Amino acid sequence: GGEDARVAIENERPSMYLFPGRQIGTRERLEVLALAVDLPPSNPLPAQDVVKSILDTGGVPVLSWAPGKWFFGRGRTVRSLVESCLPGGILLGDTTLRPTVWPQPALMKLAAARGIGVIAGSDPLPFPGEERYMGTYATIMRGEFDATKPLSSARAALLSRGVEFARAGRRCGMFETLERLRKNAGSKTC
Repeated sequence: GGEDARVAIENERPSMYLFPGRQIGTRERLEVLALAVDLPPSNPLPAQDVVKSILDTGGVPVLSWAPGKWFFGRGRTVRSLVESCLPGGILLGDTTLRPTVWPQPALMKLAAARGIGVIAGSDPLPFPGEERYMGTYATIMRGEFDATKPLSSARAALLSRGVEFARAGRRCGMFETLERLRKNAGSKTC
């Protein structure tokens, strides 16, 4: 609930705001990002319950694209969430791990047609060397921002129907994505 943003100051002016967030794994093995809120870890819940919990605590739920996770049964879960949520209740997330040769997924097109925003993120993986991807793919928003209430302002902007989202930066090519996924699979020890 509060204004838990961290502010980086440069030349006596705010240059960057850092907000709390967490990636949450669901019972369906989907990834939901909880932006602008820090929820405690819990046992995997159904995606619908995770989204509701994020909204109930004042956060912004983002269904994050990941290789293979939007197909078959999990794809039906994502579709159900997109079809059941109104604009301002959920966002979809695009990442550097969607190769540049991969067309925009049908579920992102469906979300856009329903007025649900699609935001971009760099999605670094949890092994050394991935820090170079931080900030390489991002969302630029045009909307109202109150520097005295940065967290509330960011939440409102992300879930507002009137905000324009533009993706900036780059996604990885096919070979780069495959190499990152190979390294990620090799870094898992359990």
